[in-house]
Amino acid sequence: MDPLSIIAGIAGISQAGTSLSRAIYDVISSARGAPKEMHDIARGVSDLSIVLQELRRVLKEGREIYSRRLLRRVRSAGRRIGKIHTQIERLLDTGRGGIARLKWPFRKPKVTQLLYQIESCKSGINIILHIIVLAVQLKQLPSDENDNDNDNDRPDVVLARQQVENMVQDSYYSLRDVVETRSYTTPVPAEEEKEEDNDNADENSGGAAENQVEVWREQSNDTAMWLYDLVFSTAVEASRDTESTKTSDSPSPEALPHGQLLKEPSEASNTTLLALCQNTSMQQLQAMAQQPPPVKSVVSELLSEWTTLTEDEIEGTTAERKGKDSMAGIDRSNESGVIEDMVTFEDPKGRKFVFPFEVAKEWS
Repeated sequence: MDPLSIIAGIAGISQAGTSLSRAIYDVISSARGAPKEMHDIARGVSDLSIVLQELRRVLKEGREIYSRRLLRRVRSAGRRIGKIHTQIERLLDTGRGGIARLKWPFRKPKVTQLLYQIESCKSGINIILHIIVLAVQLKQLPSDENDNDNDNDRPDVVLARQQVENMVQDSYYSLRDVVETRSYTTPVPAEEEKEEDNDNADENSGGAAENQVEVWREQSNDTAMWLYDLVFSTAVEASRDTESTKTSDSPSPEALPHGQLLKEPSEASNTTLLALCQNTSMQQLQAMAQQPPPVKSVVSELLSEWTTLTEDEIEGTTAERKGKDSMAGIDRSNESGVIEDMVTFEDPKGRKFVFPFEVAKEWS
């Protein structure tokens, strides 16, 4: 996986989004009474392009920080955004002039879905961007506790982490709203999408068309599940692995969806496996909406998965600081393995020291 090609792809998608938003604004300015949704789409695409451009810059400057897994996430997000651009271009229909403006009110469900997709992609890209920024700041923290710059850098790191946590919280509430309103549906077949693009007569008809106009129709890739998988799936899986350490690897029949028994790989068709996977993923999303993982653990898991930081660096500490006692030649346990009483004190500079009580007693 070539980072340069992915970075170049992000630049191309950002440029395409900028051109697309400009085209929408041109349609808006060419006629009066443009639907509000056109303004919202244009603004959303423009904002997303700006975030992508900033992500491109950070990816170029921090190649030693992020992992290949993050590059895969970025590539996936780029493909998704490209599909959104294509759908907007079909709605824009620049080849027929004023018809573009007239089509939007009749495509309100599709426009509403596109707005949600744009906002979800923007949230996901923002989290990727700020995770990298946070990782760079954590990496630059001085390893020497006596370094005077340490006190100056730490507030910036704390602020950066709080900003990422706020973005994670915002994504969670967005997903929870989707679950509570059940605005996700099954994917729209490709044939149905083609009929929607080619059959303009339905736009001007009443009855069934009016009834469908308020129905959200999900695209081939479910946006809510994509955002869940991007931001929360790692933390949820880590939590589930911790809880299942004392249980068997094979689930009981009661634990399977609808009490379905396990099958051998040869017995299960690809369609069945896909349906089970989608059903399980949706169940995980619903469970997460009811009981979300701690936001701090979500950020830590993303740092662990997407960056090259060590566990100590992720927590804002270093092995040197955590092992301060051992470097001083002090063992907290005696030869018999019994934990000794410890004495803790702090010097005028705020540094903390821990010594065995027996050692401190000899000094007195």
